[in-house]
Amino acid sequence: MKQQINEIKRMQQLAGINEAFNSFLDIKEGGWMRQYIDDVVEDSMDRPNDDEDDEDGIAQLDPKYRSDFDTAFDEALARLRKDHPELDFEAIIQNKESFF
Repeated sequence: MKQQINEIKRMQQLAGINEAFNSFLDIKEGGWMRQYIDDVVEDSMDRPNDDEDDEDGIAQLDPKYRSDFDTAFDEALARLRKDHPELDFEAIIQNKESFF
């Protein structure tokens, strides 16, 4: 996924687009933030379904439930900060509800 995001950013630069975070906020298509959230949820499905959290503190998630969505969003945002620290995270956080 990181390679795909880098390719999008490269194409934006070639086109003269300076809003690097825009593809992360694309709510019609879900954007890359939606993909990060989906990846967190998908990763959680590989975990045993029990009452205890796994080693990173996240049990299986169902994003239809608000608390699970909030957990997935927070984990996705942490991954995004690690992969792309140059992005405008305030804009992403302000648009959180569009992903729910």
